[in-house]
Amino acid sequence: MYPSTVISKSEYHEVTPTCSALFLCSQSAVAARKIVTHELVDYIETTIEYRRFRQIASTWIPLPLKHMICSIVLLKTLLVKMTTFAKPFTSSSIVLTGCLSLLLSATSPITSSQDADAIRTLVEAYPEYLIPSKKQNILLWKDGTEMVFDDGTAKADYEDALNRASLKDQMSTPYSCRWCDGPPALNDSPGRMRNEAFFRKMYGDNPERVKANLVPVEWESGKVVWFTKINGAAEALKRVRHEINGLPNDIQCYVCRPLGTFSWRNIAGTGRISMHRFGAAIDFRLPEAVYRYWRWDVQFPEDVPTYPESILRDLKLSQIVSAFEEHGFIWGGKWHHYDTMHFEYRPELTGYSNHDSTLVKHTHHLPEISLSEYSFK
Repeated sequence: MYPSTVISKSEYHEVTPTCSALFLCSQSAVAARKIVTHELVDYIETTIEYRRFRQIASTWIPLPLKHMICSIVLLKTLLVKMTTFAKPFTSSSIVLTGCLSLLLSATSPITSSQDADAIRTLVEAYPEYLIPSKKQNILLWKDGTEMVFDDGTAKADYEDALNRASLKDQMSTPYSCRWCDGPPALNDSPGRMRNEAFFRKMYGDNPERVKANLVPVEWESGKVVWFTKINGAAEALKRVRHEINGLPNDIQCYVCRPLGTFSWRNIAGTGRISMHRFGAAIDFRLPEAVYRYWRWDVQFPEDVPTYPESILRDLKLSQIVSAFEEHGFIWGGKWHHYDTMHFEYRPELTGYSNHDSTLVKHTHHLPEISLSEYSFK
């Protein structure tokens, strides 16, 4: 049997109130130092919360969190000192385990600097709906809704992350607005992970609400596409059109045949929502050589596609992509699971804010076309 160790009050005099409270609870229990088993200590060391604090402690420790980190370290010391072969499920063990649970639950929302930057980027990208929050790990909406940024859920694999993406997952893969100098790495597909709750709240959780926010955007040769006005998305698309109008005709023709914007559907072959569902994406019938979609190039959905590097040698296409990216759109051709026809409005990934740009007004008016007359594809 391990020796019973007396823990002096002075030994933990400088720790945070949380750890001090834990000490007081253990002192009030008659056999507190005899109730925690080695199995419990091992369990603590394998929990997500504990490993997360170990990582933070070794890489990034803001001064306000210094004592909290110390509390975790001292808590482990406390548990080890109190370890014995005694039965773990006494009334005293319940008190101590409860204190441990409270400590872990109270500290788990601590946000890393990278996460804090990502939250700030979201707020800056969607200023009409999001505001800064004083709470860590929280994305705050102007109506008071709070969304957890990092839900702490471990994903089994990339497909699982696509299906259950948290806000952190959504922001986890950087999108580069530089033209690609080579094919994306396996599963390097910035923007494919989407937190569905976020976009449903932003754009609408039913077709009627989404349609109410669609507005006409004039495209090439008098064609009109309908796009969401939420957060300036339609205005951004108008700016894209203005930029493309300044390019040579042989480049403009790359996007002269829009295939559709709004369509209340899931992504083909999945149960995940498409950004077309929100009227925040647009597809084009590109020239044959660069009109590529990964599902067309594999025999089975689980097959790994071979990225068609030939599209990266098309400098005309690169100018089209650049015009979209400059105004907050990402291109599906930068995904390992490529979708070259696809552009979607994702200002949080491109660093774009519609408040930073000035809308260029067209000198002629849009044709009078009602929403009911437009064919949603």
